[in-house]
Amino acid sequence: FLKLPPGSYELSRIMINEGAFQSLANPGPMFKVEPRKANYVGTWRVGVGSPTFNRKISVTIADDLSVASQELLSRYPRLSMPSITNQLPTPTESVTRLYETEPYPLIWWFRRHHTT
Repeated sequence: FLKLPPGSYELSRIMINEGAFQSLANPGPMFKVEPRKANYVGTWRVGVGSPTFNRKISVTIADDLSVASQELLSRYPRLSMPSITNQLPTPTESVTRLYETEPYPLIWWFRRHHTT
């Protein structure tokens, strides 16, 4: 549960750090937040593929509105029943490639794309 100002939003970047390596992906699901309402944007699941040259990351967004509304009221019992708007992002499923980014360690055997 997050309080966000009204407007349009996009998941524009996912960064993964593994030891000395860092990878970046731009999956791009977009959603809107309407004013004075509880905006439901789904249950987000992020999966990271095994470390290969074409490593992928997947983002899947499930629609569990009834479960989320019950959880919202159980966490915040003083909250009057808000009008919940279903604002599922588009697309609800995306698979994108992870790209390696700096910083790499300065030790030559750590560099995957080492050039001589």
